[in-house]
Amino acid sequence: MRIELKPITVRFTEEEKKKAEQNATAAGLSVSRFLAKTGSKGNQPITAEEKQFYIKILAQIKPAASNLNQLAAKANAGKPPLALEISETLKELRYLIKIIKDEIDAYPKKEIIS
Repeated sequence: MRIELKPITVRFTEEEKKKAEQNATAAGLSVSRFLAKTGSKGNQPITAEEKQFYIKILAQIKPAASNLNQLAAKANAGKPPLALEISETLKELRYLIKIIKDEIDAYPKKEIIS
């Protein structure tokens, strides 16, 4: 199904135009697509760099989430996990939380579009 795009005219000051172009470039979009995405949804799309950051964070979370899921499955099957298994998983999760906090603190703060 083909989506019909409708034209719209927008007027910017020179400063606003530069800002829109910078934001569009950072998001990996044309100015037109950037404005369509941000104007129609009320939020700014993430940049390619931000996407990689989130992928990295998720990759760190997945193994711990899998371990936690296995412990829950054991408990639900009536086979309580060993205290050592629980302790090791909690230790892993605490360490992971610290790594993620450090990653977030080290990540450059995003400039808010004004």
